[in-house]
Amino acid sequence: MQTTYNEKMDVAVVGQLVDCTNRRIDSKYAEGAIDAGDAVQIGTSDNQAVTATTAVYGVAIQHPTLTMSSDTGLAAYAEFDGVSILRAGRIWVQVDGAVAIDGQAYWDVAAQAYNSTLTANFEVVGGRFITSTAGAGLAILEIS
Repeated sequence: MQTTYNEKMDVAVVGQLVDCTNRRIDSKYAEGAIDAGDAVQIGTSDNQAVTATTAVYGVAIQHPTLTMSSDTGLAAYAEFDGVSILRAGRIWVQVDGAVAIDGQAYWDVAAQAYNSTLTANFEVVGGRFITSTAGAGLAILEIS
């Protein structure tokens, strides 16, 4: 039973679309669990997606029907679920360190988060941060 309540809602959740700017969304089937907000790549066939380990195809979008994990606070697509993937537009993502406005975005496979460091990470092609952070937290990623 919930016994405490926040006075203010969080600004967003990981994988939430930001606004109604032009966007392009693809659909694939999950080839294993994929957390909302994760970078994804094409799976073993053209109609499948997996969490990115070698390249970035797009970002898994938070869908209202997904259940938030009480352990991680993240929503996840289960294997074989239809996954909505943002290819162009704005989305809230988890960053693992400070990022600057207009900084190039990279996917850190080990941390399962985004950052602005090229070393050992994969570029989000056309991806730039449009908000800054002083450390780990939520930032807006724009993919063009």
